[in-house]
Amino acid sequence: CVLQKLGSSGINAEYGGLSLADFVFPWFMFMVGVSIVLSVQSQLKRNTPKKVMLKKVTVRFIKLFLIGVFLNTSVPGGVELTAVRIPGVLQRIGFTYFVCSILEVLFVPRLSGAENYGQGWLTYLLRYTWPQLIVMVLLTAIWCVVTFVLPVPGCPVGYLGPGGIGDGGEHVNCTGGAAGYIDRLIWGKHMYQHPTCKPMYHTVVAHDPEGLLGSLTAVLTVYSGVIAGHIVVMLKGNKATVLTWLLGFTVVSLAAGLTMAKGSLTGGWVPINKNLWTVSFVAVTSASAYFLLALIYVLVDWKNIWCGAPFKSAGKNPLFLYVGSYILYNYFPFNWSTDDSHGMLLLQSSVGTAAWLLVGYYLDKKKKYYKI
Repeated sequence: CVLQKLGSSGINAEYGGLSLADFVFPWFMFMVGVSIVLSVQSQLKRNTPKKVMLKKVTVRFIKLFLIGVFLNTSVPGGVELTAVRIPGVLQRIGFTYFVCSILEVLFVPRLSGAENYGQGWLTYLLRYTWPQLIVMVLLTAIWCVVTFVLPVPGCPVGYLGPGGIGDGGEHVNCTGGAAGYIDRLIWGKHMYQHPTCKPMYHTVVAHDPEGLLGSLTAVLTVYSGVIAGHIVVMLKGNKATVLTWLLGFTVVSLAAGLTMAKGSLTGGWVPINKNLWTVSFVAVTSASAYFLLALIYVLVDWKNIWCGAPFKSAGKNPLFLYVGSYILYNYFPFNWSTDDSHGMLLLQSSVGTAAWLLVGYYLDKKKKYYKI
């Protein structure tokens, strides 16, 4: 997320479609899902009571949420307390982590390798994870119904456009459709006032990319990682089978996303849109995450030709690096005055990210880890 934070002003898609930076946040959230499975299984092996685990999950969620709100008060010239932004990146991570962790702790027992279950390993897993799957279906259904059925004053039903001068200026006050309407109704001034689509479409109403409705589908992104975590844990004795399943989910997820979008980056029944975190965006980015995990699995765990450096060190202090990148965003070498070309912004983001990777490496060497 550091790369996305450093380059968010110019290398993210303005509204719909995809850019490389748009993959970073869902990739991180996908790995949150994988880590949930590994963490829960580790605690179950130590016979940690589920009550203790649930308490840890809740406390971590609260801390992430509060840190996120605190970072939102970092505003040039001082924050206006009557308009502090409530939603945010850490808040969304905290919420999705909380939902998926609770489901994992409540329903999934200690898992062993698939060799103990033979061909019935998947049946065994589904015996415990079916309540999780029902929750995911319900979240998807809620998102679809609210998005495509909820009447929004002055806007077409099911509108997903940017508003402003988009669509010929016919829907000026409809930025974000139902998602934007709900956020403005609930948060009022306490939401993001300068969406990425504002410069291009001259929008006049607020829209928060980490809003309420998109947080429901963001849970699906994290749960995609949970599925990958189950695969890795249960099939760890057969690396080829792990790879097969990860690549299988890559194909299925990509096909689902492209079908919903009719093979388009900006159109279709359900357009691919990070600002709205549409289900097609979830499917396409999760497909890329499954593929990326499969690639890393081959390089690191199977062929042992890469140790994960330098990202391994950074991954031990993710919160510290993210908070640091937020607080020091306006300082060199993380930021400097440049033109708004994609090339220069990408260079600036790359230099800043490299600097934070060095910080992560240094902290790892010093054995300094900051967790919540």
